[in-house]
Amino acid sequence: MLGGNSDAALRRVVDWGDGWYGFSLDGVSEVAERIDFLNRLCDDSGRDRSELQLAVALRDLSVDDVHQLADLGVDELVVVDGPPQNPAAAADWVSTLADKWMSGLR
Repeated sequence: MLGGNSDAALRRVVDWGDGWYGFSLDGVSEVAERIDFLNRLCDDSGRDRSELQLAVALRDLSVDDVHQLADLGVDELVVVDGPPQNPAAAADWVSTLADKWMSGLR
């Protein structure tokens, strides 16, 4: 899995990677643009795009983005969030976080 959002990073993914991790992308539209470029690179090189796993993290992620990202072929959504300062609150924080994001799968 190779990270990076630049054209050069995506070329490395196609040349010798097993997947792409796009981090801090500016919404679903940027993910779509990067995947479109990745698809073109695969077509040009004869690489089967289905061989690549795709993981992304968005700057302003919304539950409403989950299905759109899946439709684009994203295999893994990385949720970036910081835990509470109080360790005793961690279990409730994890539960709330899981409930929020699992609701996007319904």
